[in-house]
Amino acid sequence: MNKSALSFENAPGLWTPVRFFMTVPVFAMLAAIVMLIDGGELFQSRWLPSTLAITHIFTLGFISMAMLGALFQMLPVVMGVIIPNTNRIASITHSGFTLGVSNLVVGFWLNHHGLLNTGMVLIVAVIVLFVASVFWSINKTTKIQNTLHVVRLALLSLSITVAIGVYLVAGYSFDTILIDRSLTDIHAGWGIAGWIIILLIGISEQVLPMFLSTKPYPARFNIRLSYVLFSLLLLISFSPWALPSQLSLFAASIIISTYCGKTLHMLHKRHSRRFDIVVRFWQLSLVSLLLAFALTIYHYFISTDFSVLIATVVLIGFACSVINGMLYKIVPFLVWLHLRLPVMTGKVSPSEKNHTPNVSKVINKKSMLVQFWLHLLATVLCIISAVFKSYWVYLAATSLFASNALLFVNFVLAIKLYHAHR
Repeated sequence: MNKSALSFENAPGLWTPVRFFMTVPVFAMLAAIVMLIDGGELFQSRWLPSTLAITHIFTLGFISMAMLGALFQMLPVVMGVIIPNTNRIASITHSGFTLGVSNLVVGFWLNHHGLLNTGMVLIVAVIVLFVASVFWSINKTTKIQNTLHVVRLALLSLSITVAIGVYLVAGYSFDTILIDRSLTDIHAGWGIAGWIIILLIGISEQVLPMFLSTKPYPARFNIRLSYVLFSLLLLISFSPWALPSQLSLFAASIIISTYCGKTLHMLHKRHSRRFDIVVRFWQLSLVSLLLAFALTIYHYFISTDFSVLIATVVLIGFACSVINGMLYKIVPFLVWLHLRLPVMTGKVSPSEKNHTPNVSKVINKKSMLVQFWLHLLATVLCIISAVFKSYWVYLAATSLFASNALLFVNFVLAIKLYHAHR
């Protein structure tokens, strides 16, 4: 790891990002419980209340929760962006976002308009606070890296996703508001391609060489892909000229396939040849994303509704896999960093500090391996459930719950180790 490129003195408190990461598997376990209760009906249609609930558990409670936590850590330490009152803003963001997502999800599940609207208001308030704080802090930064440009695009995409979501929820709640169903696909496009994939493209430029010993991406590779993808989303959504569906789908598949292919090649050729389960999470994630785009193209040309299957591959196979992998690097690093920080900043001498465990010892490797296989099993079973729509869903839900319960336990043990060595 190139620690010289990191600003450790700007690191927020340990609990600032970790509170987000600890919440991530809890929401996934909630999704598994919904799957067990609703059973085989879950994968019948994208419009079912339980399907909408689980979709937003993963997009908001799992994926966005992890990404917000990662940004609270990476912005000051990796990119030099100091958010004022970081710990307080993180606390407000986490509590408001957790409560908002919970209300929204239960509102979808029970078709309760009051909970839906409450959840949406809380989510909007939190996202406005977070995005405004980050943009204000970036404008105060003297040197803006390529990654920061990509982060700004991702946050703009998040804002657009939320804005469209507000309109859709309003139409869902009030009969007087007419909604255009085509906006649902645009909402999903901004959320997946704009918020999740663009932010991943930006963060991977820093994370892969730092944590997985890969070579750096080619100069401006990530920022160019991000701007092209963002521009494509703008054209599809807001251009007065209708961009042909075939052209937009072809262009998006080229952009994302280029990123996946380059990243898979970098992982294969990385400097360290030691086995690392995090590499397997990344490989599973990128292969799933390629599969999702292949299914999307197939779905378009044969005019068969594969939307639930594609969403399953994207959310569980792609997004949840890469977040598992990133958290297995970030959480151990944070534990090591905050145990070592007093020595690194000169507050105490090395002789006064207890032994700091190696980063690789913070979470048991065998436990991570077991959790990977449980996650892979859950991914495969969820895909099978989306195809066959039968009792497979109960096996999928059980493995999903077990995988995330073990992920939660691994994080709890990492925090216990921190307190034991503090």
